[in-house]
Amino acid sequence: MRVPAITLACVLAQASCVAGGGTLHELAIKHNDAGVFLLAQGQLASARSAFLLALEYNPDFAEAHNNLGIAAMREGDEPAAFDHFALALKLNPDFAQAHNNMGVLYLRDENLDLAIQEFTNALAVDPGYVEARLNLALSLSASGEHLAAMEHLRRVVLVMPDNVDALVAMGMLLLQEGDLIRAQKMADEALVLEPASCEAWLLLARVHLDAKRTEEALIALAQADLLAPEPVTWLALGLAHLAAGNADRAIFWLNKELERNPDSPDAKEALELFAEAH
Repeated sequence: MRVPAITLACVLAQASCVAGGGTLHELAIKHNDAGVFLLAQGQLASARSAFLLALEYNPDFAEAHNNLGIAAMREGDEPAAFDHFALALKLNPDFAQAHNNMGVLYLRDENLDLAIQEFTNALAVDPGYVEARLNLALSLSASGEHLAAMEHLRRVVLVMPDNVDALVAMGMLLLQEGDLIRAQKMADEALVLEPASCEAWLLLARVHLDAKRTEEALIALAQADLLAPEPVTWLALGLAHLAAGNADRAIFWLNKELERNPDSPDAKEALELFAEAH
């Protein structure tokens, strides 16, 4: 199973007015919100310090634990992220953002059943939670439930017609169904909205590959390569370059994927087949 090459939505939480043990200290709120700002700026160490300081004032501060979980995920420490999300949910079982973020963690680990359950839990608390609905659609798509996934994506686009991730995800599903015309339409719409979307260029490249338009695919892949692709796209980029006959770039991205995930069966198999053919 391969998780779709879309950046999953993992959500920070601003402070509410109460903690599990009572009213929040005003400085706990201040330090949590400062951590949210620092994390958004990519200052992971400073953000983590701010969240930890918030917890010194209120150890039962669910939002601070959620935010520490996100910081841990960005640092690559998934066990710590799991612990913080689990504690946030223990403190507040109706914490939609923490359910979503736990689902992202499960989806990254390709545990689809638990990911689907967590995104469903998030939507049960907040049916208008767009990020959770998009993540649920990605999970359903990865599990082969394409009709259900497409229905959730349509609901996202209905509320947010300019949601590039939803358009790309819809395009990926249409591509799997062999509907190249509509898949390209989704890619084109996404690129009008966000010309710097690596995922949209990758979708367009895959449409061209399926349509046997190799030169156009290579142009789209070159654009994707220039956009500092997120790790979630590395495997898909490697496989697309391989299908386009662009061996050097294929090997580069597949090896990057193996550095990130040494147990990746798709990357290993692709490199083995390439070695046998050459």
